[in-house]
Amino acid sequence: LDKIGSDRKAEAFELLQKMAKTDKNSHVRGAALTALASDFFRGEYAETTRVLLTHAIEKDSSYHVISRALNGLTKGNEADLQNALKLAKTLETERSSALKAQIIGIYKNHGDESHLEFMANAITSGDISGYDAIGGLLNFTAAVKAQEIKVQEQYLPVFEQLSNNGGAYINMVLPMSVLNLKRGADETVSSLKNELKTLEEEGKSGEATVVQGKLNAAENYTGQLGKLLQKVEHFF
Repeated sequence: LDKIGSDRKAEAFELLQKMAKTDKNSHVRGAALTALASDFFRGEYAETTRVLLTHAIEKDSSYHVISRALNGLTKGNEADLQNALKLAKTLETERSSALKAQIIGIYKNHGDESHLEFMANAITSGDISGYDAIGGLLNFTAAVKAQEIKVQEQYLPVFEQLSNNGGAYINMVLPMSVLNLKRGADETVSSLKNELKTLEEEGKSGEATVVQGKLNAAENYTGQLGKLLQKVEHFF
């Protein structure tokens, strides 16, 4: 859009705005909001786009449209992102698989440890299903992997539960998820071993003791992941 003239850009904006507001097809409204967030959420069009996205989140009757608008709002400035996170919190109890999966994706990209509990519950409760469950689990795995080993270990029971009753769609990606966690944990173990060796060589016994504790925990965690991987690898 940056390559076309201002008149054409204004024309495109007006058309997308009309589609987002009035089209009877929810997928058209959602696509229009996605395009607005991607191409017009800046400069002279930012405020109008912000209003359109927020209105859709709060008033549209379609979960598909709400999902698209919520994701679109994350593409604005920092205040928009924080508003999107607040709005996502209010929507956590909505009974929509697609919306919950979208919220998980937003939390994975922009959230923190405090959002992991919602993500875990949405997946293990069956609130998200089908292909939404696939994306939800992959995003949850990435969010867990980004945490310290201590936090990761707290959510290991989620993956263990899914290994027993996750269902066909979960089973498609559960081995990949566990393997991803194990690779991350193995890297942490390797890094801690190198750090421990350096500290011991430098005679820093106090710091070495702390690192040794972290190493023990990481090795225990990767061992548990190894056992779980053996259990789920036949799901491939």
